[in-house]
Formats: sequence, C-alpha cells, structure tokens
Amino acid sequence: MMDAPAESPRQPDEVVRHTIELMILKGTLNEVGSTIRAEKDRSKRRAIEAEIASAARVVAGKVVLDGVGTTSAAIAQAIEQGVGQLAGIYGNDQ
Repeated sequence: MMDAPAESPRQPDEVVRHTIELMILKGTLNEVGSTIRAEKDRSKRRAIEAEIASAARVVAGKVVLDGVGTTSAAIAQAIEQGVGQLAGIYGNDQ
C-alpha cells in the first residue's frame, strides 16, 4: 500500500481506508480466533480468514471519509462497528 510510485502517490483517504480495513481484519480475527481455530481442516480455516479479509475490505470501502477533516473518533467508530458486524457474522456460525 505504501510502496506507491512517486508519480502517483496514495491519497490520504486511500491510506486511511486501508488502515481501517486492516484494523477491522485484525480486530475481527482477534474476536473470532477461537472459533476459527476450532475448525480442524486447515484449508477451511484459511478460507474463513480469506473471507473475513474480503469482508473487511468491503466494510472499509463503505466508510464515508471527509478527506483531511475525518476525525480519529470517526475512524475509531468505523473500526468498532466493522469489527462488531463481522464478529457477529463469523463468531456464531463457524
């Protein structure tokens, strides 16, 4: 993400959105990790993790950012809501 060519640097919103995505992914995996580890099949565990990563990307993509005016509180709220959504989905049925 940060290895952008000098002629087309990453936009601030792009960096923030990617950060939100990673935080949602890590938070969700932390919340549902024991459920994932309970799956005996390694390929199924990896598939669940990949699905969560994809879902985190989608959720982060829907966050409304105000460019430079986005507050840390708004970013934290987006992360918290994203983790809550995904943990609710993947924590109960896996």
